[in-house]
Amino acid sequence: MLSRLNRHISRWALMLIIMVGYCGYGYALEIKPLQSDHMVIDRQQEMSGYRWFQGAAKKVSGRYFADKEERVNGLLHRQVWEIGADVDSNEAHQFIFSQILPYDADVIFDCRGLDCGVSNVWANQLFGVSQLYGRDTEQDYTTVSFVLDKQPYILSVYTVQRGNRRVYQLVDVLALKGDVAPVSEVVANIEHGHLAFNPEDLQDRRKAVELAVARLNEYPELRLLIVGRSTGGSFSQNLEDSRKLAEQQKTELVAAGVGVARIDTLGIGDYDSDANGSLLTINSLIELWFR
Repeated sequence: MLSRLNRHISRWALMLIIMVGYCGYGYALEIKPLQSDHMVIDRQQEMSGYRWFQGAAKKVSGRYFADKEERVNGLLHRQVWEIGADVDSNEAHQFIFSQILPYDADVIFDCRGLDCGVSNVWANQLFGVSQLYGRDTEQDYTTVSFVLDKQPYILSVYTVQRGNRRVYQLVDVLALKGDVAPVSEVVANIEHGHLAFNPEDLQDRRKAVELAVARLNEYPELRLLIVGRSTGGSFSQNLEDSRKLAEQQKTELVAAGVGVARIDTLGIGDYDSDANGSLLTINSLIELWFR
């Protein structure tokens, strides 16, 4: 990644502007684009639980996620630019990182084209910026971390060329505050009305109960379907085990305050582990569907 950037240093001047941030703990870094026809988004805000994507974007069994992500807190400066139709998207992408080469950034994840996954997922599900939906073959995503004046930063950039050949670019600069926390799929997918987790992982199980109770309290009209899945045994054994898993989860949720009349359970036995992303190595699975 960094070797790809070095060739841009001699061509482009360094345009890194350091601006004193608010909230008393850091700075906001303003990064300049290669060129910009139009600023789509320009905002700064305190972020609690910012989703730091460190892998390709995927849609699996109706769920949207990155291969890896962590939750972080800090001061976010997000900019989205419409760069134009006469610019090479990869060159525009690399230009952003040429501006931080003096700060010895660590590349956390870097992808191009189909290796980045599905552009529609990046645009509409992960970033929530529809203008970023473009060609899967003409997209770049890179995220790096670095330290400046003892302040740790994350810089994440997504650049894509749309069907009309216009290039759009998202730049997130986050001045970190506090610890970095890994995110399980339990946390990552609650916003889409569906949780899937390994019931043998007590931390994920507790988190699922916490999130489910909060969501059902927030939306009293919702009902919950608990689906148990099990693999590794005979057909009849898997079916029985999956039913027990669903009923056990129901018991936990009722004990946590969810009305029993709002919960339905279903055990469906074996499941296609390959359709469940990073959960494919486990023998049992619980899914919570909010309806």
